[in-house]
Amino acid sequence: MLNIRTIYNRLLQPDEILPCPELLCLKEAIRLLKIIMNSLFLNVFANLLRSTDLLMHTNIYGEKLVPCSNKPLTGYYRDGFCTTDAKDAGVHSVCVVVTKEFLAYSKSIGNDLITPMPEWNFPGLVPGDRWCLCATRWVEAWKAGVAPKVVLEATHEKTLDLVPLNELVKFAFKNRDSEDE
Repeated sequence: MLNIRTIYNRLLQPDEILPCPELLCLKEAIRLLKIIMNSLFLNVFANLLRSTDLLMHTNIYGEKLVPCSNKPLTGYYRDGFCTTDAKDAGVHSVCVVVTKEFLAYSKSIGNDLITPMPEWNFPGLVPGDRWCLCATRWVEAWKAGVAPKVVLEATHEKTLDLVPLNELVKFAFKNRDSEDE
């Protein structure tokens, strides 16, 4: 099988190609170009998948991740999902239903989620809102006894790197009537 460098050299240095009728040389060049284009496309596509993480995101059960909230719009990428990747240093992976106690606690430790910040397109949260919370922030609240309930189906599997599944299940949000569509 020809590697890309050999094909590239054949195209750029036609003297190395054995003499052949023009039509055969053209067919050979087209064949080689197709090989190069297919290889480049596959490499570009593979890099695109890795760089934008278009692979299916899964929840803590290994199933397809469902949206956390579109109103307010949440997620590290503000797409409604608690997706996370290497760019998300805070690991915004836990879909929670915020409470008054949690919001007060969060504000008291310097993470004000109540005050609207229009410059960041942040409306401010009120009790009952769903929000993609940093996994470490959820752990802090858990240890402080004010952890909000968790929407398990909308919580990214990456959360399991920081929080045991059995603890998340203990805090499962169960009110299906108020789920965000």
